[in-house]
Amino acid sequence: MIPSPAAPPQAGAIWLPGGIVVRYWVYNAQPAGPAMVLVHGLAGSHHGFEALAAQLPGVQLIVPDVPGFGYSSLPPRRDWTVAGLARLLNQFVAALAMQSLPYLLGHSMGGLVASCMVAQRPELYQRKLVLLSPVPTPVTWRDSRWPGMLAGAVHYTIGATTGPIGSRLVRSKALTWAVTAGMLRTRDTRVRRAMHRQNLYHRTLVSSPQFYRQLYGDINARGAIDYTPTLRRQQVLLIAGLKDNVTPTRQMDRLAQAITPAQYVVLPGTGHLLHMEATPAIAGAVRRFLVC
Repeated sequence: MIPSPAAPPQAGAIWLPGGIVVRYWVYNAQPAGPAMVLVHGLAGSHHGFEALAAQLPGVQLIVPDVPGFGYSSLPPRRDWTVAGLARLLNQFVAALAMQSLPYLLGHSMGGLVASCMVAQRPELYQRKLVLLSPVPTPVTWRDSRWPGMLAGAVHYTIGATTGPIGSRLVRSKALTWAVTAGMLRTRDTRVRRAMHRQNLYHRTLVSSPQFYRQLYGDINARGAIDYTPTLRRQQVLLIAGLKDNVTPTRQMDRLAQAITPAQYVVLPGTGHLLHMEATPAIAGAVRRFLVC
């Protein structure tokens, strides 16, 4: 079972120019503690950070559903890119009008988007940045991610171009179960069941197969390493899973060598969903990083 925060989160919504609605949830709401904005990965939502919120009671966590995911609006086609989502999320953070600058954390696609957010608007955030298994480098035919990238591209292309049949494929329970199983490394059956349930639920919230197809292509053409000059100016906590087959450690090592993070942590026995598989370890590393 994935633990939940002691108190339910406070829900809110921000209307951006153009009528885009960003829905968000505030966990551990308290004026005294530091604040952190969390950015989820592809096909995720704010629910993916509930376990982490339960382990960080002293940190106010502001978790939006990224535009196009969860309960937030689908953005216009021009923003179906990493840079477009970063721009919209920066507008969201600016609209919050917080009394002090928040920290920023991103997982997977969210780590790539967070890197772009800081590159676009560094004045909105604290210098300390947390990246959990971010997309590290562009995918090329020479690395281990190539077959998975091709399979995903075919999946989303069929979904985007074959009408109702493709729409059902993108939301397929069987495929979602198989993809989740391929990422999991924990042997805890309660956690595995909870993560399967969560990802199956996320598939019911798919906004547009066309959006997923275009964004997926842009994600795989980029990496956090593209933002090396920005990330070198930040104090970065970079955390990876040793058994991650989505953002493998070989590529994460390349990213670490390029950006020289303040801390680089590799968790043994952990895969891509490390914030749910190794939640106490992630929470502990984040707490220590914020106070050091």
